[in-house]
Formats: sequence, C-alpha cells, structure tokens
Amino acid sequence: MNFKNFLFYGKIERNIDSMIKFYSKRELNNLRLGNYYFKY
Repeated sequence: MNFKNFLFYGKIERNIDSMIKFYSKRELNNLRLGNYYFKY
C-alpha cells in the first residue's frame, strides 16, 4: 500500500467516524429499539 492509498483510506476512516458521530444519537436509539423488539 503506497502513501496515496494510505491518505485516501485515512480520509475514508475520518468520514466514517464523522458519519457515526452524526448518526449515533438518532440511529443508535432506533437500533436499540429494533434489537429490543427483535429479542423480545
């Protein structure tokens, strides 16, 4: 893996982290409700 690919995947990881932080509050609550109704 060369340096350009390293920087490219680094940008993707940062974007994924920002997306996770952006969606975490709303989507994690939906996932918790989904898992709750799925288990019970």
